[in-house]
Amino acid sequence: AALLRVVERLSVAPRLPPGRVRVGAAVCARAAATWLRNEVWRTNLSLWEDTVAGSPRRAGVWNNLGCARVEKGDLEGGEADFRRCLELEPFYFGALNNLAKTLLMQQRWKECHETLLTLFEKHPAALKNRQILYWAGVALVGMGRHQEGARILERILEDEPGHFLATKFLGLACLYQNQ
Repeated sequence: AALLRVVERLSVAPRLPPGRVRVGAAVCARAAATWLRNEVWRTNLSLWEDTVAGSPRRAGVWNNLGCARVEKGDLEGGEADFRRCLELEPFYFGALNNLAKTLLMQQRWKECHETLLTLFEKHPAALKNRQILYWAGVALVGMGRHQEGARILERILEDEPGHFLATKFLGLACLYQNQ
Protein backbone atom coordinates (compact mmCIF):
# COMPACT_ATOMS: atom_id res chain seq x y z
CA ALA A 1 0.00 0.00 0.00
CA ALA A 2 2.81 2.39 0.89
CA LEU A 3 4.60 1.51 -2.34
CA LEU A 4 1.44 2.34 -4.33
CA ARG A 5 1.21 5.76 -2.67
CA VAL A 6 4.83 6.47 -3.61
CA VAL A 7 4.15 5.42 -7.21
CA GLU A 8 1.04 7.65 -7.36
CA ARG A 9 2.97 10.64 -6.03
CA LEU A 10 5.85 10.07 -8.39
CA SER A 11 3.55 9.64 -11.38
CA VAL A 12 2.16 13.15 -10.91
CA ALA A 13 5.57 14.73 -10.35
CA PRO A 14 6.14 17.21 -13.17
CA ARG A 15 9.76 16.39 -14.00
CA LEU A 16 9.76 12.56 -14.12
CA PRO A 17 8.59 10.69 -17.22
CA PRO A 18 5.91 8.03 -16.34
CA GLY A 19 8.03 5.19 -17.77
CA ARG A 20 10.83 5.83 -15.30
CA VAL A 21 8.36 5.90 -12.42
CA ARG A 22 7.00 2.49 -13.41
CA VAL A 23 10.51 1.06 -13.77
CA GLY A 24 11.53 2.47 -10.39
CA ALA A 25 8.41 1.06 -8.76
CA ALA A 26 9.02 -2.35 -10.34
CA VAL A 27 12.62 -2.39 -9.10
CA CYS A 28 11.49 -1.45 -5.58
CA ALA A 29 8.78 -4.11 -5.59
CA ARG A 30 11.21 -6.76 -6.80
CA ALA A 31 13.75 -5.77 -4.13
CA ALA A 32 11.09 -6.03 -1.43
CA ALA A 33 9.96 -9.44 -2.67
CA THR A 34 13.56 -10.67 -2.76
CA TRP A 35 14.17 -9.44 0.78
CA LEU A 36 11.05 -11.25 2.02
CA ARG A 37 12.03 -14.45 0.21
CA ASN A 38 15.54 -14.29 1.64
CA GLU A 39 14.01 -14.20 5.13
CA VAL A 40 12.42 -17.59 4.41
CA TRP A 41 15.82 -19.00 3.39
CA ARG A 42 17.50 -17.64 6.53
CA THR A 43 17.37 -21.00 8.38
CA ASN A 44 16.60 -24.62 7.53
CA LEU A 45 13.62 -24.46 9.86
CA SER A 46 12.06 -21.37 8.27
CA LEU A 47 12.68 -22.78 4.79
CA TRP A 48 10.92 -26.08 5.53
CA GLU A 49 8.09 -24.41 7.47
CA ASP A 50 7.43 -22.27 4.40
CA THR A 51 7.67 -25.32 2.11
CA VAL A 52 5.20 -27.29 4.24
CA ALA A 53 2.81 -24.32 4.20
CA GLY A 54 2.89 -24.40 0.40
CA SER A 55 2.85 -28.20 -0.02
CA PRO A 56 1.18 -29.75 3.04
CA ARG A 57 0.31 -33.01 1.25
CA ARG A 58 3.88 -33.88 0.23
CA ALA A 59 5.41 -36.41 2.58
CA GLY A 60 9.03 -35.49 1.90
CA VAL A 61 8.65 -31.90 3.04
CA TRP A 62 7.32 -33.10 6.42
CA ASN A 63 10.33 -35.38 6.76
CA ASN A 64 12.68 -32.49 6.00
CA LEU A 65 10.84 -30.20 8.45
CA GLY A 66 11.25 -32.90 11.10
CA CYS A 67 14.99 -33.06 10.41
CA ALA A 68 15.26 -29.27 10.77
CA ARG A 69 13.40 -29.40 14.09
CA VAL A 70 15.59 -32.22 15.44
CA GLU A 71 18.68 -30.30 14.31
CA LYS A 72 17.47 -27.39 16.49
CA GLY A 73 16.91 -29.74 19.46
CA ASP A 74 13.12 -29.98 19.17
CA LEU A 75 12.81 -33.77 19.33
CA GLU A 76 9.06 -33.78 20.02
CA GLY A 77 8.36 -31.43 17.10
CA GLY A 78 10.55 -33.52 14.82
CA GLU A 79 8.80 -36.70 15.93
CA ALA A 80 5.40 -35.15 15.15
CA ASP A 81 6.61 -34.14 11.67
CA PHE A 82 8.01 -37.62 10.94
CA ARG A 83 4.69 -39.14 12.02
CA ARG A 84 2.79 -36.71 9.76
CA CYS A 85 5.05 -37.79 6.88
CA LEU A 86 4.20 -41.43 7.64
CA GLU A 87 0.48 -40.62 7.65
CA LEU A 88 0.87 -39.34 4.09
CA GLU A 89 3.23 -42.12 2.98
CA PRO A 90 3.22 -44.99 5.51
CA PHE A 91 6.56 -46.60 4.61
CA TYR A 92 8.62 -43.54 3.67
CA PHE A 93 12.21 -44.67 4.27
CA GLY A 94 13.57 -41.34 5.48
CA ALA A 95 10.74 -40.79 7.97
CA LEU A 96 11.01 -44.31 9.42
CA ASN A 97 14.78 -43.90 9.71
CA ASN A 98 14.57 -40.42 11.25
CA LEU A 99 11.73 -41.37 13.59
CA ALA A 100 13.73 -44.35 14.88
CA LYS A 101 16.76 -42.12 15.51
CA THR A 102 14.61 -39.50 17.27
CA LEU A 103 12.97 -42.12 19.50
CA LEU A 104 16.43 -43.51 20.30
CA MET A 105 17.60 -40.02 21.29
CA GLN A 106 14.64 -39.85 23.67
CA GLN A 107 15.49 -43.31 25.06
CA ARG A 108 12.11 -44.64 23.98
CA TRP A 109 13.61 -48.04 23.28
CA LYS A 110 10.49 -50.10 22.53
CA GLU A 111 9.02 -47.56 20.10
CA CYS A 112 12.41 -47.22 18.42
CA HIS A 113 12.65 -51.00 18.10
CA GLU A 114 9.13 -51.28 16.62
CA THR A 115 9.88 -48.52 14.12
CA LEU A 116 13.09 -50.26 13.10
CA LEU A 117 11.26 -53.56 12.62
CA THR A 118 8.90 -51.80 10.20
CA LEU A 119 11.87 -50.20 8.46
CA PHE A 120 13.64 -53.56 8.06
CA GLU A 121 10.44 -55.26 6.85
CA LYS A 122 9.60 -52.62 4.24
CA HIS A 123 13.19 -51.73 3.26
CA PRO A 124 15.39 -54.86 3.63
CA ALA A 125 18.44 -52.95 2.37
CA ALA A 126 18.40 -51.09 5.71
CA LEU A 127 19.76 -54.30 7.28
CA LYS A 128 23.07 -53.51 5.58
CA ASN A 129 23.31 -50.00 7.04
CA ARG A 130 25.65 -50.09 10.07
CA GLN A 131 24.21 -46.94 11.62
CA ILE A 132 20.67 -48.29 11.53
CA LEU A 133 21.87 -51.66 12.86
CA TYR A 134 23.66 -49.81 15.65
CA TRP A 135 20.38 -48.14 16.64
CA ALA A 136 18.70 -51.56 16.64
CA GLY A 137 21.38 -52.96 18.95
CA VAL A 138 21.15 -50.00 21.33
CA ALA A 139 17.35 -50.19 21.42
CA LEU A 140 17.51 -53.88 22.32
CA VAL A 141 20.05 -53.22 25.09
CA GLY A 142 17.83 -50.38 26.33
CA MET A 143 14.84 -52.73 26.41
CA GLY A 144 16.80 -55.20 28.53
CA ARG A 145 17.33 -57.65 25.69
CA HIS A 146 21.06 -57.57 26.28
CA GLN A 147 22.09 -60.76 24.46
CA GLU A 148 20.23 -59.84 21.27
CA GLY A 149 21.61 -56.31 21.36
CA ALA A 150 25.12 -57.63 21.99
CA ARG A 151 24.91 -59.92 18.93
CA ILE A 152 24.00 -56.98 16.69
CA LEU A 153 26.74 -54.79 18.16
CA GLU A 154 29.30 -57.60 17.71
CA ARG A 155 28.27 -57.87 14.06
CA ILE A 156 28.92 -54.15 13.60
CA LEU A 157 32.32 -54.45 15.26
CA GLU A 158 33.28 -57.34 12.95
CA ASP A 159 32.82 -54.96 10.00
CA GLU A 160 34.14 -51.85 11.74
CA PRO A 161 36.37 -52.66 14.73
CA GLY A 162 36.89 -48.99 15.59
CA HIS A 163 33.19 -48.16 16.03
CA PHE A 164 33.50 -46.46 19.43
CA LEU A 165 29.82 -46.32 20.35
CA ALA A 166 29.19 -49.94 19.34
CA THR A 167 32.10 -50.94 21.60
CA LYS A 168 30.71 -48.85 24.44
CA PHE A 169 27.19 -50.29 24.22
CA LEU A 170 28.53 -53.81 23.78
CA GLY A 171 30.41 -53.31 27.04
CA LEU A 172 27.21 -52.14 28.72
CA ALA A 173 25.27 -55.09 27.31
CA CYS A 174 27.89 -57.52 28.69
CA LEU A 175 27.87 -55.74 32.04
CA TYR A 176 24.09 -55.95 32.30
CA GLN A 177 24.09 -59.61 31.25
CA ASN A 178 26.38 -60.48 34.15
CA GLN A 179 24.26 -58.75 36.80
